[in-house]
Amino acid sequence: MTIFTTHLKDGEMPVVIAEGGRWLAGILGWLWFGLRGEWLIAVILFAVTVLLVTICGLAHNSVPLLLLALLQGIYATDILRCMIGLRGYRGGPVVTAKDEESALVRLLDTHPELALALIRSATFRPGKVGF
Repeated sequence: MTIFTTHLKDGEMPVVIAEGGRWLAGILGWLWFGLRGEWLIAVILFAVTVLLVTICGLAHNSVPLLLLALLQGIYATDILRCMIGLRGYRGGPVVTAKDEESALVRLLDTHPELALALIRSATFRPGKVGF
């Protein structure tokens, strides 16, 4: 079972983030954040990477680059959580589940008022099935 933090915003689907480090973020670095759509963080980390390469040089000393990769992997979920907070989401309950989909189902099952609020805030759009 994995621990997930949930983030809520009125009229929006809850966002579920798994706790723990992201080893792929440590390997891919700024590219991982860019692929997830976190462009601001990706640009900042790219600039830091370029700065470290110009200061230290790849051949001479790669310890700062390895340290940056390690920190990116360890703090990737915290950075994602911070960016979601900047988008207006507030912290919700913590749930445990096997995967993100199960965590969302468990969240809506234990807090039916969230499901009702989502249904009430949905608007019908012609040409779309359902809400």
